[in-house]
Amino acid sequence: MRFLRLSTRFYIALALSSIVTCMLVVGLAFKVLPDREAVQSRSMNTLADSVATSVSLLVSSSRYGDIRNVVSAMLESEEAPPRGVLVRQGDRTVLYEPPGFAPTQTAYLSRPVYSGPTLWGSVEIEYQPHALDVGGYFTVSYTYFQVAAISLSCFMVFYFFLGRVLKQLDPSQAIPDRVQDALDKLVECLMLIDKGGQIRLVNRSMEQVAQSESQKLLGRSYTAIPWLSGDGEPVAAKDLPWHPERGLQSGERLCIAAADGSLNSYIVNCAAIVSDTGSTDGTLVSLNDVTEIERIQGELIEQTERAEIANQAKSDFLSNMSHEIRTPLTAVLGFADVMKSSAFSNDARYQQYLDTISRSGNHLLTLINDILDLSKVEAGKLEVELLPIDPCLLLIDVEDLLRDRADSKSVGLTASIEGAIPAEVSSDPVRFKQIITNLVGNAIKFTEEGGVRLVARYDEALQTLSVSVHDTGIGMTPEQAGNVFQEFTQADTSTTRRFGGTGLGLSISRKLANALGGDIEVSSVMGEGSTFTVSVRAEALSDERITDLDTVRHARQLAAAQASMVPVFAGQPVLVADDAEENRVLLTVLLEERGLTVHTVENGQLAVEAIAEGDYQIVLSDLNMPVLDGYGLVDTVRRDGCELPIVALTADAMKGMREKVVAAGFTDYLTKPVELPALNTVLQRYLGEAEFVQAAEPEAPAATGEGDGLGLLEEAAEAPTVDVCALSTKNERIRSIAEKFVAEHQATVDSLTTLLDAADRDAARQLAHRIKGTSGSMGFMKISEIAAEMEQRLLADDLAGAIDVLPTLQGIRPVMTTEAQDRAA
Repeated sequence: MRFLRLSTRFYIALALSSIVTCMLVVGLAFKVLPDREAVQSRSMNTLADSVATSVSLLVSSSRYGDIRNVVSAMLESEEAPPRGVLVRQGDRTVLYEPPGFAPTQTAYLSRPVYSGPTLWGSVEIEYQPHALDVGGYFTVSYTYFQVAAISLSCFMVFYFFLGRVLKQLDPSQAIPDRVQDALDKLVECLMLIDKGGQIRLVNRSMEQVAQSESQKLLGRSYTAIPWLSGDGEPVAAKDLPWHPERGLQSGERLCIAAADGSLNSYIVNCAAIVSDTGSTDGTLVSLNDVTEIERIQGELIEQTERAEIANQAKSDFLSNMSHEIRTPLTAVLGFADVMKSSAFSNDARYQQYLDTISRSGNHLLTLINDILDLSKVEAGKLEVELLPIDPCLLLIDVEDLLRDRADSKSVGLTASIEGAIPAEVSSDPVRFKQIITNLVGNAIKFTEEGGVRLVARYDEALQTLSVSVHDTGIGMTPEQAGNVFQEFTQADTSTTRRFGGTGLGLSISRKLANALGGDIEVSSVMGEGSTFTVSVRAEALSDERITDLDTVRHARQLAAAQASMVPVFAGQPVLVADDAEENRVLLTVLLEERGLTVHTVENGQLAVEAIAEGDYQIVLSDLNMPVLDGYGLVDTVRRDGCELPIVALTADAMKGMREKVVAAGFTDYLTKPVELPALNTVLQRYLGEAEFVQAAEPEAPAATGEGDGLGLLEEAAEAPTVDVCALSTKNERIRSIAEKFVAEHQATVDSLTTLLDAADRDAARQLAHRIKGTSGSMGFMKISEIAAEMEQRLLADDLAGAIDVLPTLQGIRPVMTTEAQDRAA
């Protein structure tokens, strides 16, 4: 059963008027307020006693005729005389009856009259009491009637007074009905909270969400609504986005349980209600229902995850297959190169066959690399690195790289600059060069007459570097141009038969351009040629601007000519510290070729002693040596006050290595194997000016006999992988030490195997480090890379991983470049 719902104003007015009524009643009870009826009753009783006494005296003296006069005089002296006085003796006698006398409305008092000691009669007084006759059924005291009237008046006053006051205190009462109706029509849930945390306004949407009517919510704390987190756990009041300790937050997510127990999600936004004085009077909270949006997003995320899993599986498959194909393909190309320089070098037919194998193998290798790049792009693992690059040198590199391919088709290849471009910009040199190479190579492939032009330009406002590749090839229709960036897509099957498939080059190029903050655009006319323009984000790092590419070409030629010159010094003494004999011999040869006097030691302690006794101009020191390593060496001599230039030699070329060794006290840093240009630069930096002489040209390899070439091929084929020495062995001392490395390599690997079988991690790591450095110095880079990987695994205490790498190291055979020539001689 529903009772009539009354307003808050009614209850407050009723309470206040009840307080007033109680105060009046208490005042009456304690005689604080006058009771007119009681006063009248006391006055009439006193009058009755006086009249009875006076009449008794007159009767006792037999003065009956004076009774009326005496009584009348007594009544006239009363401010409020009674309505009538009766002196009764036997039959009723009316002595006094005022006009309008109505016995039915009178109160009655009686007093006895005596004549001496004898009862003579009685005096009866009838008076109009201070009371209200209600319909002739009962009377109500005028005093209590006045109390009731005052209470009712107070209720009315309070009710209308509060009607105006509460509009200022209760925002819900201040909002006109039409505004409230508009708020109720909003889908968004609204709730107004005052400074005390009480709910002052809700719209109909909020009522539905809270599953409660507004009258039950108004005046209650906002904690009356069960706020939940996304996990369905109750949210404490202090964690709500409008709590005073947190300040007003927006964009947070809260949940409220629906009638069926499910959770509805809402995005909460809070706004302060500011008064005219600038103070905050409350907070307006709005709730946007995002339950359906979250459901759809959840489904999209689930579908995306399934798609990503499938895409990752595809990418993993492509990556694994690419690596699996690369391994035998590398051997095919390697043996083809060996065969071209040995038994079949004098036979034109076999040379043609081998060229075909190499060309097809290299094309397949390029495709495999593209597949790897595509799998990285699709897996989101493609990384770009922003480094300073010289865009002019990059164009020249691409032009030189593809010059032979263009010349073989009698196709012209030129590069130029339009306008001015910075001498240095920020981008990824490897990826940007890969893009340009792909575009130019593709243009050469589809061009049979005419030429290919590279045009570079720079937009200063947008800071973008653009390179356009124009060709005079077969061209494309607009439909074909729109599909050219799709994987494994070409214009038509006849084009595929004629020129070969486009593979993944253009698709990868566009993805790389996107990764560099740019894109590739294409325009083409069928039968006239195509233009591919790549634009990438490239911030200018230099104020210098280049307008002529020929100037850069000339400067590069001068630098190349200078690089071919060897600096020769004036015999300055140099100390080399390295525990590997091969490295000491190699460095001795290189330094003596440069006119320096070389002294070598096997460890850092001997180097400290040599520095103390000698007068060296520079020291080249390995980092890992017995007795005292390179770090101990530099620390010792620096503490002794030695400021001699000490250059670190290490096979560790990881990022940050230079900073590490310089912080340890080294002056400079060289990687193993030592690159001659870097060595020349370091020597000139610390030894001063040198005389430059032309470097001796290496001797041409001697022709080999067929039998010898076949023998080399058969021997190489017995090993899974051949590591050909990349070092020039013209110098007899270098050649001898390289031959010694080849002869001792198998024994060294056997020793490493024994150490690994015995689980001697430290000794195995030291030997792996020695193999890495020595093989790198001798030019056997494959062996150096595998030994470096084994060393890293042993440093990480991964003995099982090092053992897994061992078969790869055992399967590599070092081969001297002059081995076939020696046997032929």
